[in-house]
Amino acid sequence: MRKVVTLLFAVITVSGCVTMGNLDKSNTKLNQNEGIIIIGVQPSYRVGMKLGDIEKDQFVYSPNLPVSANIIPDQSGYIVTKLNATSKNQRYGITQLLPSGFTGPRLGPCDGAATATFNIRGGEVTYLGEVDYGPIGVAPRAKYTKNIDKVSQYVKNNYPLLDGKVKTGSLMFTMVTNMPCNEGPITVPVYIK
Repeated sequence: MRKVVTLLFAVITVSGCVTMGNLDKSNTKLNQNEGIIIIGVQPSYRVGMKLGDIEKDQFVYSPNLPVSANIIPDQSGYIVTKLNATSKNQRYGITQLLPSGFTGPRLGPCDGAATATFNIRGGEVTYLGEVDYGPIGVAPRAKYTKNIDKVSQYVKNNYPLLDGKVKTGSLMFTMVTNMPCNEGPITVPVYIK
């Protein structure tokens, strides 16, 4: 197991494709091709996000695309990350939850289930809300809320360069397609430059 985890970190480091931690507080400058999102989750959860196409109001999971972000929030429970802007028929989706980090169970939606999806607007900082997945059983249940006062104070204390720039967005709970329930082991593509 230790070798697998070491290999996973090595592959992710070599590929440079996956965001693993919150945005550096001094790296808040944006261009029109990227945006910053802020989302609240349980502090112990590692959250995997992936870009997908939207077809017939469904999030089409692509096993061939790499994970865009795989982040444990800070102690306040916030994920703050920079991602590429989405096009008209794309959204990011939360496709994986690891309630205990890399060592615990891996949870995710599959065909017919809904997951939280969102757009990224280029050049903007967007607060998407708070997602509480509740007790983890066979299928975690998501409770979605927004707390503007709490996130405003968080941004002021932790990302002062973003203070006053945060816009409110929304998570959309969207049905997933092309993601089998028994997907098997996680595969990590290796990109060599």
